[in-house]
Amino acid sequence: MELRTRVAALALLAVLFAVIGGVLVMVSQEGRHHSTGLAVFGALLIALPISLAFLSARRRLIIDDRRVVAKGFFGTSVIPWDEVDHYRYWSLGQQGVYVAGGGGLAGVVIVAIAFAVAKAVRKAPGNRQFSLGGMVLVGKDGQKIKLAQHYKGVAGALDRCFDELHARLRERPRDYAPLTVTAAEVIHDKKGPIALAEIEKVGVTGGRITIRKRGKRLAWANVSMRSMKNAMLFVDDLAERGIVIDAQDEVFVPVPVLAKLRAAASRQSAMPVAKVVQR
Repeated sequence: MELRTRVAALALLAVLFAVIGGVLVMVSQEGRHHSTGLAVFGALLIALPISLAFLSARRRLIIDDRRVVAKGFFGTSVIPWDEVDHYRYWSLGQQGVYVAGGGGLAGVVIVAIAFAVAKAVRKAPGNRQFSLGGMVLVGKDGQKIKLAQHYKGVAGALDRCFDELHARLRERPRDYAPLTVTAAEVIHDKKGPIALAEIEKVGVTGGRITIRKRGKRLAWANVSMRSMKNAMLFVDDLAERGIVIDAQDEVFVPVPVLAKLRAAASRQSAMPVAKVVQR
C-alpha cells in the first residue's frame, strides 16, 4: 500500500496566500515611501505556500506486511510492526478543531483550513470517514511516523495499521496511559479507580474520551485521545467487557472495533429496565 499526499487543499491555500502576498507587494510600492519590509513579507506569502505544496507532493507513505515507511522532506523513516511500542490516535470533526483552537480569529483560521481538507475527503457512513485527526506510530527507539488526513486513502491505511498493531499489542501488557484497565476497574493516573459496573457509558467525540459514572451528570474522567496510548485498543477492550461506547459519527473507528461497539450497545438495549419497588 503506497499513499501519496493530497495537495488540493494546500494548492487552494497557496493561491489564497499568493493573492494576499501580491496585494501586499503592490501596496508596498504605492505612495512616496516604499515599504521594503512589507514587500518582503508579501513575497514570502507567495513563495512559502507554493514551496510547501511542491514538497508535500513528494511525500510518500508505504505500508506492507513487515513495516511502515515514511518518505518525507528530509529523509526516510522506517518502523517494523514488531518494533512499534505504542500508537497515539485522535479523530474529530470541524467543531472539535474550533474548540481546540480556542475560538476567535485563530479558531476561524484553523476551521477554514480543516474544512478545506475535509471537503477533499469523500463522504462515508458513520464512523468510517476520517477527515480530521492523526495517528502517530512510536517505535521502541523513539522514532515516529505520522498518518494524517493529507494522505490519499488514509482510511484504508488506518484500518491496516489497526489490524497489524492490535494483533501484536494484545499479546503484551495493555498500556493505555494515563488509564489502566484491570479485570474489574478502570484506573486514572490522577483520579484513581472506578469499577467497571459503575461506568454508565464511554463517549468518544471531539478528540476526547469521556467516562461517565452512573447517576452523575459530570464526567468522571475526560482524556485527550492525542495524549493517550492506544486509544482504539482501549475502546475495543471496554466494548468486549460490555461497556457501552458512544462514538460520534465524526470519529473514525476500525471495522472490528465498530462491530464490538454495536454489539455492546445492542446487549445493553436488550436488557430489561430495572424498577425500584418499595415495600
